Amino acid sequence: MSFLLQKQIREAEKLIKSNEYSKARDIYLDILAKFPNNIKALRALKTLKVLHVNKSMDLSKSNELNNLIQKYNNKEFKNVIKKVDELIKIYPNEIDLHNIQGASNAALSRFDKAIICYEKILKINPNSARAYFNIAVMYDKLKSPKNAIKSYKNATKIKSDYADAYNNMGSAYKELGDLDRALNAYQKATLIEPNHAFAYNNMGNIYKDKGDHKKSIHAFEKAILFKKNYVEAFNNLGDALKDIGKNTEAIKVYDKVLEIQPANEKVIAHRNFLLRLICKWEKIEKDTTKISKLGINEGDVGPFTLMSLEDSPERHKLRAIAHTEKKFPRQKLQEYNRPKAKKDHIRIGYMSSDFKTHPVAFLIAKTIENHNRKKFKVYGYSIGPMVIDEMNIRLQKAFDNYKEVGHETDEQIATIIQRDNIDILIDLNGHTRDRRTGVMCLRPANIQINYLGFPGTMGADYIDYIIADKILIPNQFENFYSENIIRLPNSYMPTDNTRTITKNPISRKEQGLPENGIIFCCFNNSYKISSVEFDIWMRIIGRIDDSVLWLNIKNNLVRENICKAAQMRGIDPSRIIFANSLPMDEHLARYALADIFLDTFNFNAHTTASEALWAGLPVVTKLGKSFASRVAGSLLTAVGLDELITETESKYEELILELALNSEKLKKIKYKLNKNKFTEPLFDTELYISHIEQSYSKAHDNYLLGNDPVDINISPWKIYFEDYNGSTNFFF
Repeated sequence: MSFLLQKQIREAEKLIKSNEYSKARDIYLDILAKFPNNIKALRALKTLKVLHVNKSMDLSKSNELNNLIQKYNNKEFKNVIKKVDELIKIYPNEIDLHNIQGASNAALSRFDKAIICYEKILKINPNSARAYFNIAVMYDKLKSPKNAIKSYKNATKIKSDYADAYNNMGSAYKELGDLDRALNAYQKATLIEPNHAFAYNNMGNIYKDKGDHKKSIHAFEKAILFKKNYVEAFNNLGDALKDIGKNTEAIKVYDKVLEIQPANEKVIAHRNFLLRLICKWEKIEKDTTKISKLGINEGDVGPFTLMSLEDSPERHKLRAIAHTEKKFPRQKLQEYNRPKAKKDHIRIGYMSSDFKTHPVAFLIAKTIENHNRKKFKVYGYSIGPMVIDEMNIRLQKAFDNYKEVGHETDEQIATIIQRDNIDILIDLNGHTRDRRTGVMCLRPANIQINYLGFPGTMGADYIDYIIADKILIPNQFENFYSENIIRLPNSYMPTDNTRTITKNPISRKEQGLPENGIIFCCFNNSYKISSVEFDIWMRIIGRIDDSVLWLNIKNNLVRENICKAAQMRGIDPSRIIFANSLPMDEHLARYALADIFLDTFNFNAHTTASEALWAGLPVVTKLGKSFASRVAGSLLTAVGLDELITETESKYEELILELALNSEKLKKIKYKLNKNKFTEPLFDTELYISHIEQSYSKAHDNYLLGNDPVDINISPWKIYFEDYNGSTNFFF
């Protein structure tokens, strides 16, 4: 039970002892408006003598009200409303009747009708702060924060110490994206009630959104201090600790939540993800049946969280649908008389929080720079915290129109996109960090596409297409995606064939690697590594003398855990080498020091696989079922090395051993890769741009014809473009 709820109940109990039954009953009804199943309030109302609740009522009226209260307690809300309609004709100025009618309508999600009931109370008593408060709560339910704020302000004008009103007002400001006013409102609530746990929790979320992690954590800790077993605050604290890399502390907080709520799906998922991130595999939930059920029904689990824990496109889709329906349901944007779409000039909008030094930016930069400006006008919408670095400057120059909109609300961003007359809006985040899916659900563009940043379906009916290829989404798996599929002829992944690899010599010795022996490399993020792959890697190292495993992991705790895991499997931890940070051109160059890149299973190497292949390092992968588990297979196919794709764990292990033990075969593979880089389509950026532009044009043409989105398959050839004099040039 919350602190505030306890306080209300204690206040009501004191009023009963003072024979102030009417005031006590009002408090209990207020509690039930917010918490319809509160046992204490229900029982108290049943035991109150209705005759004493309102001395102005005659006996018959009192009995009627008593019956209404009983029906309300039994959740017979429709019957309550029907009976109240009759009684109000007799007692039009009876506040109790309007109040219970409002509460019953609210319980049935008839929020508009509930507002009318509470407004009638104000006509009888214009100074009812509680009526204004209840009206504001209804506006909250109706997703009308501006009206809610107005009503909360009216409540605080009447009752200046109305802490709950200030707290809720803060949440309404947050809904509008006005974080400063939200924070101020929460602070007022805590000044009135220093133990207001809800306000502290809400303050923590504001500080988190502002990037002030220290104050965020402090606020969550305050909330927990004042409200024992406050699950939401514990969960928020765990998330805040996770965001700043304090993963062990975050896990301990999640463990506390699970002591209170053992079935909390969101926390179970986050805890298991963090255990995977720090490579503490022995503590990960072993019950795969339990894992497979997470997020399917409740929608509380972000779709990205469980991608590395299981390879199931079917369940990934179910989680995505549940999540978007709960968190980002389709919304209606204010009507705007936009110009009719034209066929000859298509406006593309790329929306991302990663227009900075980030894998997505490195992959797509050249594509943005080289879009055909005679056919497309290209807009960039940066939705994350502002970061000015070399890559950001490059991308700002690449876009025809670049806008920093991360500080705006979802509705404001959507309005900007709408007024820019964007024909095709491309979400480069999906269900990843700093996403703004709330923009997409407002549907500001005619066509909306899920592309590159998130390896899976969005599960949203307002996303029309997902960009993929025949390897990523073969025909037998296409039902696991809510979007229509645009299949590019080669790999879905863009590349930049101008990325610089330093020509300055980089030696094994400089990188802490042995001069001789096989170097197995995996530069994937640690959360992608499971005990299954690691077991295989350790068996391989155990069979090949002088071989080492080279990992790109910076976190000391993760390094310690991996070394312990190696030792437990009979491998000297000194055979695990950890890479240090290098400038990008040197980072790309050092791939060539390794012999074989070992891919992970459920969540493949994506950008790292592209980097390795560009640097001439062969990648061995196992093909899974989900999008994330087939990316390396897509890249290898597009570079003409499908012989490095396996389909089982045993075949994966066999192939790695074969290449490591057969130097001539490995040499031939490397030779083939270095030749194919310049002849196969994977690193033909110009060809790729032609294909992605074909997909945009086909989707747009289909829209202009008035058709619903359909699957699109792109030809493997470059298409024509018109030069300035109108002549046509073809590329083959």
